[in-house]
Amino acid sequence: MRPGVARLMLEVSNRVSRGYHAAKAKNARLARFQLSEGSKVMRLCAVVQPRYVEAIDSCMADHVNVIRDLIDVQGVGSHRARLGGDDQGDQPLA
Repeated sequence: MRPGVARLMLEVSNRVSRGYHAAKAKNARLARFQLSEGSKVMRLCAVVQPRYVEAIDSCMADHVNVIRDLIDVQGVGSHRARLGGDDQGDQPLA
């Protein structure tokens, strides 16, 4: 028996949100790790349900890889506004 995409997406959601909050807290190492683990689960979703390959690839290219690149290249602090918050308070990702 294999897990359904719904169960896997819960894991993706947890990992990506942890990565997001780690990035906002300027913990680049934890943010990279959580995004990496979330990406692995997304790739597993594509194996479990091949009909979602295009959507997963699109999400990875448009969102996850962009955030990972921002963390790696510029550091978390200089891109706080693009991550959805500012230095004064905690604002949700819009």
